[in-house]
Amino acid sequence: MKVAQKTSLRLRNMLKQDKEKISLPLLSLMKSDIFQIVGNYFELRLEDMNISYYVDDDGKYQIEIKLMSKRVKKANFLSL
Repeated sequence: MKVAQKTSLRLRNMLKQDKEKISLPLLSLMKSDIFQIVGNYFELRLEDMNISYYVDDDGKYQIEIKLMSKRVKKANFLSL
């Protein structure tokens, strides 16, 4: 393998590792925001929610959000 290829591969791996280090406060904030938004429509418990992520080889994030709900909240629509 040529030096330029090795350097490129090493740099790519370093950037991927940096992206994989999302801080816990950021994940907690994301979880809180998503919980509030989805909680407008579904009855939720925070412990029934999970957020995970993966960084692919191109450095793109794949985010997976799992929620469990026992019921949908009743919609109160305004009549127009």
